[in-house]
Amino acid sequence: MNETGENEIWTLGGRKIDFISPTPSMIDMPSMAVSLANMSRFNGYTNGFYSVAQHSVIMSYWVEDLYEGSNMDLAKAAVLHDFGEAWIGEHVTSLKKHLKISHLENKITRMIFEDHDIDPDLWNCAEIKELDMILLNTEIRDLKSGYAPPNPEMCIPEDEVTINPQMPDSAYSNLKMRYNALFPDRQITAAYRNLN
Repeated sequence: MNETGENEIWTLGGRKIDFISPTPSMIDMPSMAVSLANMSRFNGYTNGFYSVAQHSVIMSYWVEDLYEGSNMDLAKAAVLHDFGEAWIGEHVTSLKKHLKISHLENKITRMIFEDHDIDPDLWNCAEIKELDMILLNTEIRDLKSGYAPPNPEMCIPEDEVTINPQMPDSAYSNLKMRYNALFPDRQITAAYRNLN
């Protein structure tokens, strides 16, 4: 398979994705989960490899704990909130603004939410944005030696969450386990990097 189209990528599972004109038939959750497990946060500037997949899993469990299991739609939204990055990549916020790709991420992520029967407005709702910012500060505290979080008062207390980086295969396994628990009708069964 060759990536020949201007707006196309191919997933590990062999599916062609047009990220400019996405359709639900392009959604390939196992390949997307592998992509997120292999994709580093902070452009890799962390103490150890830290993936988008691990970020999403931590956020989802934390949301469930925070709401004591009473808002599972928000926990589902948390685990899926960065799945659009499997197609457009993880970009630092300042670059994302410069590239003006937020509209693509919005379109793709809303489609993924709709495909999972979740209100698409949840992906970018105030709660998810705030929790993402709190987790960002916590990640900086735990993963970037020598840097103080921009808002240290927003960090999750260390006795509740301390982030220990995981290698991609572990991050994939944990994302698969969390996804499968939240979406029992849409199981990811493939082993890491063995999607065929």
